[in-house]
Formats: sequence, C-alpha cells, structure tokens
Amino acid sequence: PDEFRLAVYRSGLEVEPEEYNRSGKFELEFDCKPQRFLISGEEPVFFTENGTITNPTMHESTPIIKVTGNGTVAIGEDGKYRFVVTDNDDTIIIDSDIMEAYIPAGTLYPWTDENGDQFTQELGFELEFVDGSNYPTSMLGHIDFVNSIMPKIPTGIVPIRMSPTITQLEIIPRWWRL
Repeated sequence: PDEFRLAVYRSGLEVEPEEYNRSGKFELEFDCKPQRFLISGEEPVFFTENGTITNPTMHESTPIIKVTGNGTVAIGEDGKYRFVVTDNDDTIIIDSDIMEAYIPAGTLYPWTDENGDQFTQELGFELEFVDGSNYPTSMLGHIDFVNSIMPKIPTGIVPIRMSPTITQLEIIPRWWRL
C-alpha cells in the first residue's frame, strides 16, 4: 500500500466474449520498470532557504524540482549536483528522470495542424517560439547544469543550498527501491 510501479501496456487487446452475460475475458501484458516507487516520495518538500532532505532508500532518486527565481541551487555534499537558473520570470520545472526543463501547465495554446484546422489545447508546458515556428523549445537554455549533470538526491541526509534570489524550491523526490 505504500508503493507503486510504473508500467506500460505492451500488447493488443483481444476480448473473448462470454455468451450470456455481456462480458468477456482478456489478458493484459505489461512491461514494468524494476523500481518500486514510494508513495511518500511523491509528496513535495518546500524550501525558501537552505535546509536538508533525507533520502530513506539505498538509491539516488531522480527528482522533479520546481525553481522560482534566479540563482544557484546545490544539492548534496560539496554541491555535487549544482545548477544555475537565469532569465526565469516565474517557475521552471526540472524533471531529472526525462532530463528536461519546462514551464508549468495551464496555458491554452492555439495551433493549426497540417490541414489548416485550428485547435486549442491545454499543454503540460508552455511553448516558446523560435523564428515563428510551431515547435516548442525546452527551458534547458535557462539552466546551466554544472558538469552537465542533472540533479539527483543521494541517499541519507542531503544538504540543499540555494542563492537568496531563489524564492522557492519545491522538490518531489521520487524515492524508490528494488
């Protein structure tokens, strides 16, 4: 009850109908990541000043980090995982698992498909246009990862240090075990 797994449905669905009760049987096959994620690792931890976070597992986690403000953030002893945020007018989300950074959801984006049909879609991230194109750009250009390493949270008690110009740091740690 305190864990979950990430899985992907991997095969087609063929239903074998039952004759009298309008039901059917089918098999589901999934591919799962080997990790068992802790539900407690989905709870956000907020920082408005330097502090610590405790990783209760034996594995480094790949957190989601929401940064408000500009400046330096250092995670771990000697700032092993350090990054600098610039030109951030609001909040940038860093997802260490997919190695991407973007702006929070909620923006309605009008777009036109290749047939000229117009749509409006709420996105999981905002778009920043380059030369009038319809291709979204990530916010990775606003973050300098020292040594090109995405932030992780090592095991044990981990120091979190940040510049005073970072007004809030929210970490969803995503703890996991095998």
